[in-house]
Amino acid sequence: MNKYWKLTVVFIVLILTIGAFYITSALSADQYPDFAIEKKSGNENEIDPVVIDGNYYAGSAINEGLTVTSKGSEYKNEQSFLERIDGIGAIESIRKLREEHRNFMRGKSGVPDNYYEDETYLAYGEVDYQVNMLAPEDFRFKISILNKSEGDSNSFEIEVPDSTAFDYMNVDDVQITDGKLMLVTKNMVEGNESVHVYGFDIEKGKMIDQSEIASIENLQENQSGQMIILNETDPMQAHQYVVFHKSILVDVEQPEGYYASEEVSGELVAYNLETGKTETVEVPERFQNLEQTIMFDDGTIYFVEESPKSVTISPYSLKNDTFGKEITFELQDSSGNEGSPEGLKAVAIKNGKVYAVTTILDAKQSAQVLVGSLKTGETLYKGVLKPTEQIVDVKDYSFYITDLQIK
Repeated sequence: MNKYWKLTVVFIVLILTIGAFYITSALSADQYPDFAIEKKSGNENEIDPVVIDGNYYAGSAINEGLTVTSKGSEYKNEQSFLERIDGIGAIESIRKLREEHRNFMRGKSGVPDNYYEDETYLAYGEVDYQVNMLAPEDFRFKISILNKSEGDSNSFEIEVPDSTAFDYMNVDDVQITDGKLMLVTKNMVEGNESVHVYGFDIEKGKMIDQSEIASIENLQENQSGQMIILNETDPMQAHQYVVFHKSILVDVEQPEGYYASEEVSGELVAYNLETGKTETVEVPERFQNLEQTIMFDDGTIYFVEESPKSVTISPYSLKNDTFGKEITFELQDSSGNEGSPEGLKAVAIKNGKVYAVTTILDAKQSAQVLVGSLKTGETLYKGVLKPTEQIVDVKDYSFYITDLQIK
């Protein structure tokens, strides 16, 4: 019996630690206010897929992660011990995969760009490498495929060809078409980026083809090339196109004496995964400097413009090669409350709808929430995100919204 005393002590300490964790979490959570989305107009069912993440601040001592949905609010310290181990702040789509396919998901990243899912397959692809003398080497593809209908999975690793000169490599999209797995990657060599597509035979677990679909050439001495792939609103779903912003940057000395990269030219490029063809998207001048507010969903590029009172969406169809009608949605409520005075908003587009929320909530202002139809231009829902009860014991509080996800 004596030989088990160490194991017994460890077990007791573990139980006490977990017990203290739950007691502390429960006590601290009770100190914080609850938040909810209150309907002003429209159909409440429209916000069922909305997940709002941010941080609640009170004075200088409290900074707690907070998630708000149509069902109410939950602080990160209210999560279970296992949920915290599984990853605080995990993206909703990844949380769902971990719940439904725990064995397959074990040891895999929490980045949606590394996954593909349809009714038959769940696929995963990433690039692994070793670091030697501060430089990466031995780049390898790590691929796993789960056949959901049969319950079988297959994993394999393949050396990345011609990668000895690579400075960096990242998987930006995973797709399956006609039994062929495709990985879209961004590769960097000597500071210049290019976009590649690698094809794999699912059944045989081997690479069958590869191609460079975009690169930047003839750069001058002080220039560098950059590729920014636009994430589709649901990157794990099947899609026909990959869209990226191709730009040339130059280092310019600033008045303060330091150097900063500035864009001297840029263009949007779309690659058709089915046909293998690349086309340049003619972008109107008014959108030339809106790289950070361009969204992509189901074959349509959406140019998003924000003002303190509204969000304006301009859709461009890759299939028809034309711009659609511009649509503006107002976020100001009847009392004149615009939410964030800077006009900052979290915006998401999915399944033909736009979701928007102003990003600052405090004692002076609620956060405005909107759902609109991109097909009809109709506002489907308007509401405000605010505390469920008036906060009287803390004057200096705020809720800063950092992410808007749509399930």
